[in-house]
Amino acid sequence: MVKEEGDEKKEGRESFSMKAIRQVVERMNEAVQAAAALITAYRKQSPIARRLSISNRDKFTKCAESLNTCCSDLLMSLQIRQSQQLNVLTERAVPLDEEDWAAKTFVEEHGGDFEAVQYDREDMVMDDSVMDQLEDGAVAESVELFSTRLEKIVKDNVSTAIVDGLKELATQLVTVEHEQVLVCVQCESNFTAPASYHRASYNSWSKNYPCCDTAHPCQYSFHREKHHCDYPYGTFFPRAQNINNYVDTTDEWAAVKDTSLDEEENVEKASVGQLLRWVSRGARLQEPTILITVGSVWWNTPYYFNTFTLSDLQNISKSVRHSRRTLIFRTSPDETAESYASAEWLLLTAKASTSTTPFVRVCPIDLTVRVCPELSDAPVRPVKKDFKTRTSTPAFKVIMRHVDEPPLAANPNVGGVKFDYFRGAVSVFNNNAPGSNLPITIAAAKASYRFIGEKEYKDVVKPTGESNLEILDGLQFPLTIDPRQSANVKFEVAVPRTEEDAKRDVRWWNRALCARRRPIRVKLTLEDIEGEEASLVLEYVFKPFPFPQVKEEDLAAFWFDEPEMITRRMVKVEKTDRDDEVVRIDGTEVKVKTLERAVYRALKTGKTEVDLEIGKEKEYGEWEWKAWALVDISCRRVYAFKVLLQEGKLVAEDSRSLGCLGYALCPDYGQIIEGKTRPVSYATESVRFPPSEGLKPYVQHMYPQHDTVDDWKPPLPPKPSRTLSTSNLMSASPGGLPNGIPHSAIPLQVPEDLSSRLASLDTNLGRIADALEQLVGVLKPKP
Repeated sequence: MVKEEGDEKKEGRESFSMKAIRQVVERMNEAVQAAAALITAYRKQSPIARRLSISNRDKFTKCAESLNTCCSDLLMSLQIRQSQQLNVLTERAVPLDEEDWAAKTFVEEHGGDFEAVQYDREDMVMDDSVMDQLEDGAVAESVELFSTRLEKIVKDNVSTAIVDGLKELATQLVTVEHEQVLVCVQCESNFTAPASYHRASYNSWSKNYPCCDTAHPCQYSFHREKHHCDYPYGTFFPRAQNINNYVDTTDEWAAVKDTSLDEEENVEKASVGQLLRWVSRGARLQEPTILITVGSVWWNTPYYFNTFTLSDLQNISKSVRHSRRTLIFRTSPDETAESYASAEWLLLTAKASTSTTPFVRVCPIDLTVRVCPELSDAPVRPVKKDFKTRTSTPAFKVIMRHVDEPPLAANPNVGGVKFDYFRGAVSVFNNNAPGSNLPITIAAAKASYRFIGEKEYKDVVKPTGESNLEILDGLQFPLTIDPRQSANVKFEVAVPRTEEDAKRDVRWWNRALCARRRPIRVKLTLEDIEGEEASLVLEYVFKPFPFPQVKEEDLAAFWFDEPEMITRRMVKVEKTDRDDEVVRIDGTEVKVKTLERAVYRALKTGKTEVDLEIGKEKEYGEWEWKAWALVDISCRRVYAFKVLLQEGKLVAEDSRSLGCLGYALCPDYGQIIEGKTRPVSYATESVRFPPSEGLKPYVQHMYPQHDTVDDWKPPLPPKPSRTLSTSNLMSASPGGLPNGIPHSAIPLQVPEDLSSRLASLDTNLGRIADALEQLVGVLKPKP
């Protein structure tokens, strides 16, 4: 089949255009690859090399220019390609709208045929003049407009892509500039060149380095960002000395030491304890950390000095379980060495060359996990007792003082659900002068209360509005107290609990539930027959119930503090004297048969963490505990107990925030085959605490414990003014008063004691006069 000439030309044009576009795409791909390689090389440069390099700017400029050139070529190729496909404009059906239909109707009505014009090619002869007209006409304008629009779109897209890429590159450069700069702990410099350091620390007394006696570093190694004991380096030893040379940095649990008796007196030692702080008098560590030391920590002797947190110990336990390697460090790798010190998990060993046997100490590590705030069973502060009596007027001379110690007792005889009862006693003293005939008559009493942090007192009233104050010991008002005499007033007030505390349905004796978070103050007000008032403030500070204590004979004790009720939830693992029992967990016996069944279940199921099914719910579901037996399948024995304490069913699982998980070693039980040993096979644990979903963080609220609302002191009486007596003035001037001062102008100063005595004499004289009048009336003769 022979192709027509027009078809061949058309295929030639298409192949040429596609070839041109393919070349442009290949060039653009090469430019993009070059740009990616340039960016990768730039990222590998160090910050200093980037600053010193001069060619980076030129490279990025050339890369941007090549990308711009490729984009321009691609735009031109697309324009050429589009100009060769004008047949699309004539062969495709064009959608018709209302105006098109109107034009078609107009042509038909006026004798024209739209299809004839469109398809009758005999009448449509095109020559060069027609093409010139088309080029100068609407088609040329349409193509030019389309090319301009396409060029704008491509330029916008390409420029946006380039700008975004440059912005991203600049952001990465800024991030690299501000990234964390690591400092090597060995050479105390950045990670730029190999680490160079001395093996020993600088000796300020001899002014040299003991390792080499030169100022230049004697060791080269890789940089390290954390302290280690893999090999000695100078900056490590001051850090270790800040811990070992002070007594407040560690809490030693176990230590072993053996000194050689020869002339060298070599010392082999090892210790383990809790790291409290990194430097003396520094901040205490928040996360529990243990410190293990083996040997003498110095540059020319083998040593081990390392710390472990709880997460580190958990990872190490997995490693020990799988590898069965328990050795931490040994100063001498030779098993036949005469002197050495070593540390294994749970064992410390030290042997000097002059000792026949090594010294060995067992040091079990406490892996207890406790999530709770640690509370105390002591009051938050002492009770304040120096409150003064306040009276409505200074003329009402009454002094009130508390009698009991402490001033207020909470729920001494009765424990309520909606109220807390406070009982106290006050001594009321009439401070008027003796013989003044000014007795005080107490007609009524009332009480009010407030918690520390509140500004106003609230009246102690019942829901019905009646006073909730009760006067005890049958004392009734009115009560008359003579001058310089006193009387005791015993009372009891009922303070209402909040709705939340009332729903707890808790009855406490000798403790007040409403005052467990902050102290409470009760004001007792006495009113006399004339309406004068005197008041005294008494304070109560909550003292928690004594926490359970751990005894020396207890194998273990696990607990967590419950801050809402200020109590300690504790479970003890105790020894037992019976032959058929191994231990008692919270009073529940764990017998030998129970452990034998646990071992059998472990061998049968393959699960070495066996639930003993002896757990209990406590406080009606407020908290609970469970216990598991950890089985050694190799030895076919239980080697430890696992105890979990957590909040109970009354607390939703997603709201739980407190708990404790601990381990207790299992004592020897049953029959033991002497002289036979097997490798240890630790149990695979599945119960975790805190659980994988985590616990709700507990937010501890801080309540005020002091305020100054009742800090009031009575005003001091004014000092008497000094005046000259008449005798002094007369003696100063023998001719009479100076400057013509009359005698009536000189006030006479009478002492207070003399005034009271004169008043008493007046009273007594009045009584004597009345008695004489009565006596005269009796002795008078009758007519």
